[in-house]
Amino acid sequence: MSSENEESYDWDLFISHASEDKDEIVRPLATALKNAGFKVWYDEFTLTIGDSLRESIDRGLASSRYGLVILSKNFFRKKWSKTELNGLAAREREGKKVILPVWHKIDRDYVLQFSPTLADRLAVSTENGIAKVVEEVLRVVEPSQKRKAKQAMEESTSGRLDHVIEFLRSKDLESIVKTIKETSFEELKQTLLDVLDAIAFFDLQAEEVNLNIFNFVYKSVLERNKEEGSDLFETLLIWYFQTATPASKEAMLEIFSSLTRLSQFKEVVRRKNLASRFVAEFGISRSYDVAGTNTKILKNIEFLLSEADYRKIVEFALSNEQIWGSWKAKDYLLKILTACEGTVDEAKLEMLRNKLV
Repeated sequence: MSSENEESYDWDLFISHASEDKDEIVRPLATALKNAGFKVWYDEFTLTIGDSLRESIDRGLASSRYGLVILSKNFFRKKWSKTELNGLAAREREGKKVILPVWHKIDRDYVLQFSPTLADRLAVSTENGIAKVVEEVLRVVEPSQKRKAKQAMEESTSGRLDHVIEFLRSKDLESIVKTIKETSFEELKQTLLDVLDAIAFFDLQAEEVNLNIFNFVYKSVLERNKEEGSDLFETLLIWYFQTATPASKEAMLEIFSSLTRLSQFKEVVRRKNLASRFVAEFGISRSYDVAGTNTKILKNIEFLLSEADYRKIVEFALSNEQIWGSWKAKDYLLKILTACEGTVDEAKLEMLRNKLV
């Protein structure tokens, strides 16, 4: 069900039950669900003096995302509760899961006597406690309060990040560099985080319209003093390996291929023990250009590579045509192979050299 359709419902859960079970289980469960953030249609919460019981229940059945049905011996004795169940079942004819069964002091064999269809459904039993019932409902239904809060946060985030992106798009590179140099470090770091979040949030790639955005990332690291630049580079690395989208990775790798030539940034890679992560990125190179960029990065951080890294490099290069077939990767890879001698099987080295020739 789309979020638009879900927003058309007035309640998350309609609680269908026998009145005899109110005190023991229904009222405490309804209260627990309400406290968990659900909008619950439960007669004691919803009905007021003068309301038509039948009309209110019909509206509740039609206007609730799911029906939580408290199945018990009392329930199956009641004609009214079975009518509610039929109303919920009618909504499932469109292929949607609507009925969420809860067993109260009964088991599958008991339910089977009345409804083989209900008996075949996975249910939660109240014998495990109300908290367990709420936990299982949360696995299926997202409470309205949580969903609306998340939507509001996404809308707020979208607006804030869009403002940052549009600001950078409106500037030229000279203005961007000037801003980077004149901004306080803490403010610059927060702006960099916002820009990186925006790249991921909007799934941006290095198209002409976005060049200033990626230039801002690169220049933020490069135009500050050594200590601040290293801090920002570490922030960039963490974001890349945890959050970067496929669309943005190629542009980021180009940035890394330039920055990792400098000793201060190589030191960050060493300190964060990320050399092997770059080897892994090399292994999944999906184009000749990306393979060349990844190989250049590995050549830049060559002294940080372990014997295991060298063995993986050779294995990856042999198995990935995008690597051994890349003219951009060839010269860097041949230089790396020289350092592999004595640590990697010579036959594999020779095989790779032949592929590169």
